[in-house]
Amino acid sequence: MTQRYFELQGLSHLALNSSDMARTVDFYEGLLGIPLVKTMEVPGSNGGQHFFFDVGHGECLAFFYFPIMPDREVPVDKVLGGPTSPGLMNHVAFKVSQQDFDSYRRKLDELGVKYVYVRHDLDGGYSMNPADPSNDQSFALSVYFHDPDDNVMEFCAWLPAYDQLGRDHKPAGRSTAVGIERPIDVPPANIRQQ
Repeated sequence: MTQRYFELQGLSHLALNSSDMARTVDFYEGLLGIPLVKTMEVPGSNGGQHFFFDVGHGECLAFFYFPIMPDREVPVDKVLGGPTSPGLMNHVAFKVSQQDFDSYRRKLDELGVKYVYVRHDLDGGYSMNPADPSNDQSFALSVYFHDPDDNVMEFCAWLPAYDQLGRDHKPAGRSTAVGIERPIDVPPANIRQQ
């Protein structure tokens, strides 16, 4: 088993960039109702800001704003977890309960937030039709949507089949430095909360 070097207590915050902090606050707090809990100026940045939104359980989604920010050179289509250039974020997923998932999806409809719905299945299959029922092979329900700066956000509800996923795939790529062999007597971690 891999030695644990750090006793992590969860996610403190994930920091993204904002091209307009007022618009970011309007979207996350004003539209989605995610409370803005901390704000600070970035010292020596000529007007830079760092704002934190409470996403629950002491965890935050944070944003940096700087008056001068570089333009993104290459447009990236990030919907549905597609390819993203290294160094760029693919998406942020907020964990929601299976019981609340449909009402949250309908709330996005009411708010006029465009999204893509996906039911994910263990065999790699999926449905993009919310009317299609989940089954014993469905491991997650997701809605993906963009924030004002084109960051892809997700509401994700784990389903019971999630516990059937393990560490069965070797990592792809050129490096062979890291192996994922696990002793037979070490079960996969169960991280899904009921």
